[in-house]
Amino acid sequence: MAKSWMVFLVLLILVVPPVISSAHSTAAWLTSPTCETSRDLLLTDPPLQGPDVEELQIRLGQLGFYHDQPTGVYDLATSRAVEEFQRFTGLEPDGVVTPDTWDYMAQGEEVAAEPPTPPPPGEVEIVVDVSSLTLYIYYRGQVHSRYPVAVGRPGSMTPVGEFLVRNKGFQPGGPFGSRWLGLNIPWGTYGIHGTNNPASIGTIASGGCVRMHNKHVEEIYPWVKVGTRVTIVGREIRARLRRDLRKGSIGYDVQYAQLCMRQAGFDAGLLDGRFGEDMERAAKELQAYYGLPVTGEIGENERCALGVNRGGYH
Repeated sequence: MAKSWMVFLVLLILVVPPVISSAHSTAAWLTSPTCETSRDLLLTDPPLQGPDVEELQIRLGQLGFYHDQPTGVYDLATSRAVEEFQRFTGLEPDGVVTPDTWDYMAQGEEVAAEPPTPPPPGEVEIVVDVSSLTLYIYYRGQVHSRYPVAVGRPGSMTPVGEFLVRNKGFQPGGPFGSRWLGLNIPWGTYGIHGTNNPASIGTIASGGCVRMHNKHVEEIYPWVKVGTRVTIVGREIRARLRRDLRKGSIGYDVQYAQLCMRQAGFDAGLLDGRFGEDMERAAKELQAYYGLPVTGEIGENERCALGVNRGGYH
């Protein structure tokens, strides 16, 4: 590690100690998170494994304390690197990675000083492009501002589609950073949030959520209301239609059916994977158009009308 970087890190930690507070948290901000892992990391037998361990190893490598290839396994070399970092920063060198340790590793890596973006004068929409790792704030159909993000890694990809902000949280802490914007994705708890690992921004690293620098999510937080539309693009919506669908059904197959209906000229509402009133109405319109029994459900006849074979695609 370069001497100048070591001096900078020491000064930064002395001058700006980490602040961990939940005094202003919103109780409903999160339940059963599916997009990030929040656990202490330590040496165990058998060893802990997972993407959070791999992120730790990458971050320690960036700081000059871990010199091997990231493996995602919390082994002895990882524990020793953690202990070395803890000694360097004045933490207890016990090899246990707690939120305190993550917060210290985040020091010096947040967004460089930059002027704040003027707030938009009215309601906004959010577009996240998972292919370019960018979040856009739109106002009246025009890009107002853009921010780099981290999105889901293979195996836990960020869902694409059209969703709404369902709740907001202030200072959730840990891997969720300083702000939380929860989305109404029906098959898990996903959101747009800050991070205690800012070095991951601009990479494919999360468990499915959209990560932002804390400064950036704090900037957009007051612009976003419960009910704000969030469109996530950059990957095809595909699924197999293997079951009959009706009001109350949820899932990727519902979302794909919504897309097929939209492409056929029947407005099933947002591509959100929820079979609600809009989709039921669109199903009835499709059935009336093709002379089918008007049930408001999607079965074999409706799949045939949409050009989708049972269990297949268009």
